[in-house]
Amino acid sequence: MHHVVTIIAFGIVLLLALLKHKKTKQLKEDDARNGDKNREKLEKETQGKITIQEKIISESSPTVSHVLIRVTDIEKSKKFYTDLGFVYEEEGASSSSSSSTSPSKCTILKSPSPNSQPYLVLQEKQQRGNSTNSSRHCADVGYARVCFLVSNVSKEIERMTKLGYDVLTDPVTDRPGSVDEQTGKNDNPPVTIVSYCDPDHNVVELVSLDDVKIKIFLKVLQLLTFIKFPTWVHVNINATSYDNSWNAYQKLGFMMGTEYGKVVNTLYKALKIPSPGIAKYVALINLPNVVNRFNIDLIEWEDPKTISAKKDKEPSICIAIAVKDVSLVVDTITKSANSQWKLISIPQCVNLPSPLGSVIQVKVEDPDGTEIILMSKSKDLLDKPKKSSHALTIPSIKKSILVTGCDSGFGRLLSTHLCGIGFHVTLQRN
Repeated sequence: MHHVVTIIAFGIVLLLALLKHKKTKQLKEDDARNGDKNREKLEKETQGKITIQEKIISESSPTVSHVLIRVTDIEKSKKFYTDLGFVYEEEGASSSSSSSTSPSKCTILKSPSPNSQPYLVLQEKQQRGNSTNSSRHCADVGYARVCFLVSNVSKEIERMTKLGYDVLTDPVTDRPGSVDEQTGKNDNPPVTIVSYCDPDHNVVELVSLDDVKIKIFLKVLQLLTFIKFPTWVHVNINATSYDNSWNAYQKLGFMMGTEYGKVVNTLYKALKIPSPGIAKYVALINLPNVVNRFNIDLIEWEDPKTISAKKDKEPSICIAIAVKDVSLVVDTITKSANSQWKLISIPQCVNLPSPLGSVIQVKVEDPDGTEIILMSKSKDLLDKPKKSSHALTIPSIKKSILVTGCDSGFGRLLSTHLCGIGFHVTLQRN
């Protein structure tokens, strides 16, 4: 009798999984047919009161392309992340049109889970040496950490131990968030977290979901190959002011996922956060894309207090966001009223290994100096010039301009963009 009940229960869970997969597939198809779906939803929610800046960002379809980790030894880092379960995709050299230095070694990895973006890109630093991350902790601004979902933390610890990796701390089980002051309960499903350090002392979280129903559901999805582990959960960003950072990321198109508020639990012990480890405000935010639901874990720490980043340290981990027109998006977020984004690099033509390929990228900083890379495919910008209906910086143009060196690269990109916003462009080839 017990076996019959088990089979029936498994069948029900399997049916629910298939229905969920069908619904998810339908959502992806609907999103592909209608690229303006998210913008229309936003317009409806705001009763049509959408600003031109919000419209530009929405139409640019921002998605997280990859997470970049700058490493001191690319072979050691590649071994660590492939031992975690990431799959080798491609490797080569990363070169920039505006850099006089030699190309950097670059490896692209991906989660084994189907359709799992973003890519994980390892880029070797030009000047190799010991990492400075060992003297910092996870509440510092600029010290990002990555988090991956696994099926079972205990089994992962056993497997990684056999491969020669030691845990940062013992695993911790608790419920994310805090106890509700009115009900006295925390209804969030329990999770178990353990952390490791990669070869550059970046903290890597492994998380498993401990609710029995969720575990059964994930197991069925795994058997049906709808999901494989590890898969992405989030990258965290520490903020000295949650309100300022949240306002900035909203301007970049991010929307609220899960708002936890103040968090007091034991999970932060797994990250080796200095005691007591209290987060003043926590929220998971994401870009409104059905296919690529990638989270940023935005945290303002109460104790230890989040401190500002030191400008002399290059960030080890940063997020790259793909947009349709990088120059238009940069103008929108850096030159709008009360902008909290700072431009820190000129547009660069960067060649990355396939499948990322040749891109135009610009680096910007959030209110705390956390680096974000904005990028567009070079081919899309150069081969598909189009008129822009949002000339933010030049509302009325009746001028001509001479552009030299326009055969390729940034000169050609600049010429295309200037034509698109109304300039009469005279080209002089070298």
